Amino acid sequence: MKRFYALRVEADLFGGVVLVREWGRTGGASRVLRQHFAQAEATDKTCAALRRKKLRRGYTPSGSPL
Repeated sequence: MKRFYALRVEADLFGGVVLVREWGRTGGASRVLRQHFAQAEATDKTCAALRRKKLRRGYTPSGSPL
């Protein structure tokens, strides 16, 4: 079973930052979770921690960074 996990950092309309996490099976439906942060530094820390966790579980980076 091929699966994916994607992390994106986006700006919101109120000056904050949103970490968008998307995961699921390749070719199937996916799930999306959005976490709102007031500062980009907190988003970067959370994103880096999630990336390390997923790499340890066997996910491999694709064309775009995890």
